[in-house]
Amino acid sequence: MTLSLPPITPVTLLTKEGLIKPFDRDRIDSFDAIDPLLLGHDYDPDSRFAIPFQWEILVLELIKLF
Repeated sequence: MTLSLPPITPVTLLTKEGLIKPFDRDRIDSFDAIDPLLLGHDYDPDSRFAIPFQWEILVLELIKLF
């Protein structure tokens, strides 16, 4: 089994061109533990070709000095 981690941007193109195959959810032990909010995006609405690899939170604070 080969696991490929392409950036999300080309997933739509790769699936339309038939360059990636859907994965077998049964072979991913923790698939059911993935938060549903992280699945079903526009680029893969059925979550058949892409799943989240990592979760990041970015906080940016701007302080305006007078």
